[in-house]
Amino acid sequence: MGKKLRTAVAGISVAVMSLGGSVAAMADGVALYYKYTCYTCHGNDAKTPILPMYPKLAGQNKQYIIAQMKDIKSGKRNNGYSATMKGIMYGVTEPEIEAIAEWLESLEQKKAPLQEAASENLEQKIIKGRLRDANRPSTFQ
Repeated sequence: MGKKLRTAVAGISVAVMSLGGSVAAMADGVALYYKYTCYTCHGNDAKTPILPMYPKLAGQNKQYIIAQMKDIKSGKRNNGYSATMKGIMYGVTEPEIEAIAEWLESLEQKKAPLQEAASENLEQKIIKGRLRDANRPSTFQ
């Protein structure tokens, strides 16, 4: 086998192994999300929490999620809404925190219904405005 071919095979092998690790971590993240009952407050899809003050976790930055979970576990973050989570976090290990965070980051964020409606409404206003302006004579001639 030539040197270029060996280099290519080695590169592909490394890429596949890193992908496999990532896929495994995400699968672990899903299992851990359910094991530690995160879904009960944050929703099965991590997009629909049971109360509006609970965060939507889907699509959040991995490092942000890790920092929040560690802060809750250590007691650094200690508000009324994180008290229940602190008890759960006691049993969660650092590799488990990372696996959960990686899985959550991989999920697509859900737009809020009002956000979707607002963007559609704005788009319609822009289109209507352009049509109206196109048919109106300019006042600056």
